[in-house]
Parts: sequence; C-alpha cells; structure tokens
Amino acid sequence: MKRCVTILILMLIPAVSNASFSKEFKRSFENTFRPAVYHKGLETAAYPLDISKINTFVVIEQDKIIPANRAFYFLFPSDYDYIGAIIDTEKNELIRRRKDIYTYLPKGTIMGVASVEYSGRTVYLKLISLQEIGSTNNPGEQATKVTVMLGFKFNKETIKGVDAEPAIQMIKKWLVPFANYSEAANYANKILTTQSRPR
Repeated sequence: MKRCVTILILMLIPAVSNASFSKEFKRSFENTFRPAVYHKGLETAAYPLDISKINTFVVIEQDKIIPANRAFYFLFPSDYDYIGAIIDTEKNELIRRRKDIYTYLPKGTIMGVASVEYSGRTVYLKLISLQEIGSTNNPGEQATKVTVMLGFKFNKETIKGVDAEPAIQMIKKWLVPFANYSEAANYANKILTTQSRPR
C-alpha cells in the first residue's frame, strides 16, 4: 500500500511542477490573445484562411528577428510548419530558433493568432500571416502565407498571480494585439509610414 502511494506521489510531482499557469491567468491572457475559431485553413495551405474566424490580430514590432516558415510542399502546398521560436522576456531577446528559416517577419507584418498553448513558464502563440510573404534567403521564391509558434518565457514572479497584464506588456515589445483587423491595419500603416520617412 505504501509503495503504491509513493509511486502515485512521484507520478504527480511533474504535473504539479508544470502547472505554472493558473486558470485565472489563462483566462486573463486569452481575453487579450483570443485564439481563432478552428478551421482547416489554420493548419493546411490546401484550404483558404478564413479571416472572419480570426479573433486576435497582432502587429510585429521587431524588424526581421522573428522567424517564420511556409507550408510543407510536395507537389502542392500542404500542412503549415508552425516553426518554434522562444523569446526570453527578461533578456528581451530571441534565445532559440530552428536553423532552416524561410523568412524573418518585417516590422508592421499583421499575423492572426491561431491558438495559445502553455508549457512550464512559457506561453506559445501560434501565428499565421494574413498576406503572402516572400523568402528572406531566396527572394526569387514565390511568396506564401507563413507561420510561427512563438514562445514567450517568463520568470515565476510574472506568472504566479491571476492577472496576465504584466506578461502581456512584455509581449507587446514584440507584437501588439488587436481585436479586429481594421485597428491592426491602421497601426501597421503608422509603423510603415514612420519607417518610410526620411531621417
């Protein structure tokens, strides 16, 4: 009996240690970063992306740092490759990404939030572009929609409570969320206008 109890406790330890995000935190976070309504256009290029089912639009704030990949391709475009990349919010820098990169997202790019996932002290935002984007390494390649699973790693203090606002403010240094496309487009246009002004 004691042995069974010991085994049960050992099995529960990883679950407890990984339960960094409370339900209240997730609810607060997803009030700002609402996931899209699922449809096949989120996972495969074989189906059109339905923008009416996107609930949160984000505008990229950092120029050509965040990586993104196109869909896998074999004769025809297939499933999107939600390439993983992680940002350390304490250092405010990208700390992990894959080597084979299709493109780096320009500042002012509008992405849709496909889904939100949590692991350890990291929140992952699965993002998909609304427009077709060309390759950074091979400019001659045909432009395509691109995706990324962008993780934001936080310290324990930031995520220990029920209010996600401190975490959201850190994310806004990299991407700014909007509840509708028009607001996101207006913000993106302001960024692009500012960039194009002569100095």
